[in-house]
Amino acid sequence: MFTCELSVDKKSADLHLYGAIGQDFWGDGVDPTEFVQTVDGLDVDELNVFVNSPGGDAFGGIAMMNALRRQKAAVNVTVDGLAASAASYVAMGGDTLTMGRNSQMMIHDASGVCVGKAADMDKMSEMLSKVSDSVAAVYAEKAGGAVSDWRDVMRAETWYTADEAVEAGLADSVDDSQTASATDQFDMHIFNFAGRQNAPAPDFPGPMARVAAATSPAEPETNHEREAEMAFIDEVRARLGTPDADEAGILAALDTMSKRRDIPDGVVTIDQTKLDELKDAAARGAEAIAAQDAERREQIVDKAISDGKIPPARRDYWLTSLSADEEGFTAALDRLKPVIPTEPIGYTGGVDEAGDEADRIYAKAWGNSEKEAR
Repeated sequence: MFTCELSVDKKSADLHLYGAIGQDFWGDGVDPTEFVQTVDGLDVDELNVFVNSPGGDAFGGIAMMNALRRQKAAVNVTVDGLAASAASYVAMGGDTLTMGRNSQMMIHDASGVCVGKAADMDKMSEMLSKVSDSVAAVYAEKAGGAVSDWRDVMRAETWYTADEAVEAGLADSVDDSQTASATDQFDMHIFNFAGRQNAPAPDFPGPMARVAAATSPAEPETNHEREAEMAFIDEVRARLGTPDADEAGILAALDTMSKRRDIPDGVVTIDQTKLDELKDAAARGAEAIAAQDAERREQIVDKAISDGKIPPARRDYWLTSLSADEEGFTAALDRLKPVIPTEPIGYTGGVDEAGDEADRIYAKAWGNSEKEAR
């Protein structure tokens, strides 16, 4: 059952979450979508949520919790009867969480059903572990402690009475003003323990127990223990070379030593900025040297072309070869003999266009325009 009632002045709303989270084939249970839409649509100053649920759909419960968390109203959650499984982290969405008298809370690892091959089972196991880790983080955020510790509590399927939930930090207080009004009975055969009366007592110390342990007065030190402690401190001062240092001075000396490193002989330390400048200068020098080398190789190849040792069409080949092995290919070029003409071949003179056709032909063939009798 899921109901929501506005106050007369519409400044507050009472929302009852009674039943499993998620609807079954017959439509029984609380629809997470309807719940979220209802919560998101409320414009009130105070929202009172009353819970009596055995849990159900894990992702639906997470969505409902987040809807309560983003409500701008002050959200007060009261566990009327049971907040088990997914219902427990829906309850964590409130700004306050009150356990009704005789109410209970249960947390456990996420569970599910999978049909398929081994790979499908592996994926299901991975998904359930991720969901359980997320839920454990919710409990850790509310009550303190490590997520891994809460996973251990969840794996054990831990049931809490109202007082135990407060002691563990999962709830803020117990309402002793009246007996819980929840009357719904749930089928809890799917759980290891059907209620707190059948389950072992929680063994996880809540944050209040941890705080009490941390703030409990320590037993006074004996004179012998104090003398040993002072001797140790004096030894630390001596080794640090600070015989008169107080506690702050000792810590400062330790911090200085932690930043020092043993430097081998011949190694010189250098400021990082200066090192970066040197690296930049070295990079520029390397670029300049590379440009000079390229220019020198071009000069070698161009001279070989001008000497008639290689054709111009082979210029790129020889430049590439010199880049790979300048010494070897320079020697190869030096051994080559000029075989390509570098001077024009044949008649390169002009033709007297003023003469007749015969004179021009004769001049082109014999170099002059005078016809000699044969």
